Amino acid sequence: MDPAIWHNRDRDPVRCRHEFDGPKGRGWIMRWLPTRAFENGVFAVYSNPIGVEGNAIKPGGAMILDPFGEVLAECRTLGDDVVTALLDPEKLKLASGRNYIRARRPDLYGKLVEPNPDLGPGGRPDVWWKKHRQPA
Repeated sequence: MDPAIWHNRDRDPVRCRHEFDGPKGRGWIMRWLPTRAFENGVFAVYSNPIGVEGNAIKPGGAMILDPFGEVLAECRTLGDDVVTALLDPEKLKLASGRNYIRARRPDLYGKLVEPNPDLGPGGRPDVWWKKHRQPA
């Protein structure tokens, strides 16, 4: 976002809101956040600052979503705000994303984290490592 749009938010809040709701703000968030809540079958709490942070303008937009990816509460102000929502634990029982959690097989995870003797540092094949490593 052009910093001038943020700095002029009090004089032109519509333009600022339009930028925050666009593809670089809420549009981007709404492409992935509801999916994460749905896939994992969890209530999701999203927190994001609003205003200048370092070299970036942050759009805020804190929200709470249910396990189906539906927004329960959302901050839409151009200033500091807090959102709250009443969570219904029954939704956790009905959420299909919970099936993935129930289907986990932690007993199989060991093989995924065992060191592979054929791989060098960084997970590259040992042959590559021997050819490309820097002399000590």
